[in-house]
Amino acid sequence: RYATVFGYRLQERVGQGGFGHVFKAVGPDGKPYAVKLLRSEVFEDSEKLGSFRRGVRSMRILGNRSIAGVVAWKAAYEMPAAVVMEFVSGADLAQAIELGELSLGNRLRIALALAEILHAAHTVPERVLHRDVRPANVMLRDFYMDPEESEVLLLDFDLSWHREALERSIQLSGAGALAYAAPEQLGVLGATTRSALVAVFGLGMTVFHLFSRRAPTLGEYQQADWAERVTRECAGRTSGWDSFGERIARLVVACTRPTQVERWDLTQVLNELRRLR
Repeated sequence: RYATVFGYRLQERVGQGGFGHVFKAVGPDGKPYAVKLLRSEVFEDSEKLGSFRRGVRSMRILGNRSIAGVVAWKAAYEMPAAVVMEFVSGADLAQAIELGELSLGNRLRIALALAEILHAAHTVPERVLHRDVRPANVMLRDFYMDPEESEVLLLDFDLSWHREALERSIQLSGAGALAYAAPEQLGVLGATTRSALVAVFGLGMTVFHLFSRRAPTLGEYQQADWAERVTRECAGRTSGWDSFGERIARLVVACTRPTQVERWDLTQVLNELRRLR
């Protein structure tokens, strides 16, 4: 049996991340919510706590700007550190890919929707950068009811950044998450982590996962045969349109270049996805 936190009655744990655990809860109004509780060791780490607070502000900014495709923020608290969000019924993108029920057209629709959400967040006056784009952080609302019409939502803004944020950026942890992280997030010198091109890298790796149907491995993009591997695996998973897989592969390679300034920007990615759609 779980506790009641700030009037939200926790029912079951539905997820966890690097910062805390997510519970499905019933609010004071009787409606379902998702409550994310920070682990005690995170609360005691000033840099991670600062990152969490920045993420809450990012969600609030995007909500106030009415940006579609972002899980709605409800409230945040400090003791214990928690954030209340809308509860989304469905599957995350990693789960959906593993089930193998995504059509080619649906995969393209999801990739485009994700790129559009990121672009909208980047272009608000506060310039919100997600910086942790990967399938586990993409939710497909009502996926089990209708995969082809499921709503694409971006969640988990713990590593985000926005204008006038003063907290220090922190590094990701966990090999699964690190495989989607841009080199500059892993301490590579000469490039800023406060760039939209960080999200472009994560988007590129997510698109690779979508069309190859396997997760990338840590540092794989640095291999000499990365472009060849991407082309083989993405093109090999598409049929009926020979150049489609090659164009998806070109997009992935352009997004995941080790040197930040050599990557496609988000507008180029959007334009290519729209042409393919």
